Amino acid sequence: MKMRVYSILVSCLVAISAHATERIFVPVPTEGQQVRYANGAAYLATQTSSAALQIAYVPNDSKSALLFVGVTNLSQASFNFTETSITASSNGAPLPVMSYRDRIAELKKQERWSGIGAAFAMAANNMNANNAGHESSYGTYSGTATASAYGPAGTVRATANSTGTYYGSNYNATAAEMAKENANAQNQAIAQQQQANIDYAHKSLEDRALKANTIDPSQSLAGDVKFSLPKRDKSKPAEFSAVVDLAGQPVTVLFREQQ
Repeated sequence: MKMRVYSILVSCLVAISAHATERIFVPVPTEGQQVRYANGAAYLATQTSSAALQIAYVPNDSKSALLFVGVTNLSQASFNFTETSITASSNGAPLPVMSYRDRIAELKKQERWSGIGAAFAMAANNMNANNAGHESSYGTYSGTATASAYGPAGTVRATANSTGTYYGSNYNATAAEMAKENANAQNQAIAQQQQANIDYAHKSLEDRALKANTIDPSQSLAGDVKFSLPKRDKSKPAEFSAVVDLAGQPVTVLFREQQ
């Protein structure tokens, strides 16, 4: 089970290099804690008499981040471990840690906004298709006419100039039908991609988010929690502490921002 926790940790830390983020925090070990590395990313390892802990910072954006937590039960008794087993603070002020239910609600809110964007894109495709069959032509014209006549007074010549604009329109049914077929295909692709993104986001969150579990002896649990980052400090690197409750034994780990 320890190997499974480690493999999940490696997979989680791989995402660090793929994340474009402004803020990186690194673990600062205290007595009995050790900094280790997986794929170049640091995580902190420590243990109590009851459990072993692996914890890593995973960037998310400038205002929030993830903490990956792996716990192995070293005792002879089972214990419960939930999102509420992890708290965070900075300079004595608590940093909100989201529950799994909160993260599902956040994901659904993001889906609503994404759905609005997709709807606008599909509406634009339909409008362009509806206008595709209407063709118009316009331009300017000019001309000069000269006439002459011979009479008793001799030859008389006259010249007339004419300029103007013209405009015409017609409906091309073939072009309109092709445009509608293209719009329908594009809209179907948008809808399919939208649904694929939703399915992937839910599957990803379900697979890696930390949820309430009972950890039996010699068994392990791994997952991540999302929390709010402290504000930047121009005078010194920002820090935050995470406290992990391992079967009633709190373990405090410190993270410091790289500048």
